[in-house]
Amino acid sequence: MRWLASGTAALILAGLILAGLILGTACSGSPASNSTATTIDFWYVPTGAQPDQYFQDAAKSFHAQHPNIEVKGTKIASGDAYTKMHSALTGAGAGGPDVMQVDMSWVGAFAATGAMREFTADDVQNLGGSTAFVPAAWSTSAAFNTGKITAIPWFIDTRAIYYRTDILKQVGIDPADGFKDWEALDHTLEAIRASGKIAPLGIPGKNDASVVASFAPWIWEAGGSLMSDDGTRPTINQPAAVDGVDEYQRFGGKYVDPGVLQRTNTEVESMFAAGKFAVTIAGPSLALKLQGQQFGVQQFPNGHAGHVVYLGGSDLAIRKSSPRATQAYEWVRWLVSSAGQTTYVKKTGMYPALVAAAPEVRAAPNTAADAKPDGAAKPPATGTKADAAARILGKSYLGTLAKVREMYASRRYELALVELVDLEASHPKDARLQAMKGSVYLKLGKAQLARESWQKALALDPEDPAVAEALRTLKEE
Repeated sequence: MRWLASGTAALILAGLILAGLILGTACSGSPASNSTATTIDFWYVPTGAQPDQYFQDAAKSFHAQHPNIEVKGTKIASGDAYTKMHSALTGAGAGGPDVMQVDMSWVGAFAATGAMREFTADDVQNLGGSTAFVPAAWSTSAAFNTGKITAIPWFIDTRAIYYRTDILKQVGIDPADGFKDWEALDHTLEAIRASGKIAPLGIPGKNDASVVASFAPWIWEAGGSLMSDDGTRPTINQPAAVDGVDEYQRFGGKYVDPGVLQRTNTEVESMFAAGKFAVTIAGPSLALKLQGQQFGVQQFPNGHAGHVVYLGGSDLAIRKSSPRATQAYEWVRWLVSSAGQTTYVKKTGMYPALVAAAPEVRAAPNTAADAKPDGAAKPPATGTKADAAARILGKSYLGTLAKVREMYASRRYELALVELVDLEASHPKDARLQAMKGSVYLKLGKAQLARESWQKALALDPEDPAVAEALRTLKEE
């Protein structure tokens, strides 16, 4: 999902600073059981430093208001969440949740299963109506072009520039100017590197948990897109999109230590908090780790084609087959209410999707943020309907490929194949997917299927020497 960083985007930016100033403050668990209460199962993905505690506190608060309903929490690892939730919806897995925390980019794919409960107009009105939510977040509540509301926005995640205020002061750079566009960012990082005081930049590379969230702003700000406006074909291979990818990779190659590029997002954030480098790009949860430290936040720098930011986060969905849909809806209603947004969401460090739950924002030192919580956010004029990765396809192309590589490296070949087959449905003529399928089939001992996939890959891209060599080797064996 992409949108201009005016209105709500600026509000979120200021909220990052406030998060660092006002938030004080292992396995999943639930409150003590009441035998007369109905128990619903909530699948959640760990967010924030103490996700289990956040859930348990919320479940207790909810139960105090709804003594006839108890919530059992099941924590799902982020790397397995899509596969497990999709299996629960399609009946491929045993049991299933009543309510799920769904990544905004998965709504399209999950809705396509037909197994998500549709929220009626009355349901939405009882939540405050669609206008009660940040508009850009609400646009993820339905699969592209369907109008069927199958998810409710819960919290928002986006990216901003975090920097060490003391370092910028030492190198004589005004933060308001030092991060205003790509050229200014390059100049700032070069000045920090030349000072020899500290490494200039830290960002994750091969273990980035959200490749699309990292690359998309650069692609859009270069004038490119991930998908066509109607969401029917990928455009990631177009010159402008490639330029955006190259720009991001150039910054990483020029200013980031190779060892840092091997780290996860969490590790990179911890390294920044520990003073290992002067600048990083991260979401709102990082502010929680920086309390009491000298740091500032600036909006994402402008690119050659303007200023566009990535909107991520999570929605809440109810499984259609849940026999406890009424109780599940009450849990969703509490989570997206001011009570849930100002407690549960606030603790995670994310930004609330409910406009009324946004903190009163005032201009903060060391930042250019000066916004009011009006909930305004407009998609860019070139709009991509959330770039199909977040609407029709429900999952990102680049993000899925990264997940498949991780599964392949950890020898989870069956899960890797599920991801590839799912992605192939929307990219039937993608040579890379066919090549990867061949490699997975070979690891599963299915030589004939590997051969067929590689033959398809070579037919789509006759110039791929790796696939040609794989076929020759397979034939010799």
